[in-house]
Amino acid sequence: MNKEDYLRTEIRDGYQVSVTRKKVWLCELEMATWFCNVCEKYGLSYFLIGGSAIGAVRHNGFIPWDDDLDIGMLRSDFDKFRKVSIRELPSNYKIEYGVLKNKVFSSLLRIRNNDTTGIIVDEYEQNALGGGIFIELYPFDNVPTGIKRKVQLAKSSMLFLALNNWNRKKNFSGIKKLIISGLKMFPIESVWRMYEKNNTKYSGKKTEYVDTVALPSYAKQGIHFYKKTDVQQTVSHSYEFIDLNIPKGNDTCLRQQYGEYMELPPLEKRGTHHDFIVFYDPDRSYLEYKDSEILKKYFNGDISVELL
Repeated sequence: MNKEDYLRTEIRDGYQVSVTRKKVWLCELEMATWFCNVCEKYGLSYFLIGGSAIGAVRHNGFIPWDDDLDIGMLRSDFDKFRKVSIRELPSNYKIEYGVLKNKVFSSLLRIRNNDTTGIIVDEYEQNALGGGIFIELYPFDNVPTGIKRKVQLAKSSMLFLALNNWNRKKNFSGIKKLIISGLKMFPIESVWRMYEKNNTKYSGKKTEYVDTVALPSYAKQGIHFYKKTDVQQTVSHSYEFIDLNIPKGNDTCLRQQYGEYMELPPLEKRGTHHDFIVFYDPDRSYLEYKDSEILKKYFNGDISVELL
């Protein structure tokens, strides 16, 4: 498709998709294309998840009121991608995973375009400028059931609590305060290694299920608690003007998470439903926003910047 034709305001399912949103989508599709090429080169498997998987089968692309692209990978492929991506990375892209600058951490892997802006409120609050528009890769780990699952999730939750609040100026009390202060006696890198070791505890072992243990809140709700056989094989599906893979058991996965996912929500509920806020600018690098008052006012709710 011609770029100029794509970057036009459009009404999709009763929702107006702005040019700015289209620019964000285009940036994510370009990163996804690079990612897919790397996966093909090294024989790695991936699959769309969540709203991105719904978008594929219901809209043949993005959900009109959504702005992100989420991809799942089984842990073995995820770790291989981390290693090979470094030598394949374009000069204007960067990979984020684990402990980042200013002792901020990311439990998901982000591929970011440095020529754009996609600053997450968490990064701003922890004095880390962040980076550009991104797509996210979710590692799916082998997981047990029963009491072993509960023990693993409990440990993951404690470690995540400390890592995710390492720099936050919050006054915790009770057990949360004890957990955070206790773990902060160690270097953040050591706590991260504990976290990774716990999440991958069942790698190489035969388990029926996989899950995103790296996101304890999701894992506790069973959002991504999938049978391994549902995601081991994938099929190609049209997505905007490219093709991306969805799990062969996509219907089972989505019904588990969303119920009747093919039904459109009411007009008043058609909007982004993230548990975080992102400041987007597809035309300027995030570096241009250093010490910017716009970010402060935006994240404090003093101004409303309708970029999308």
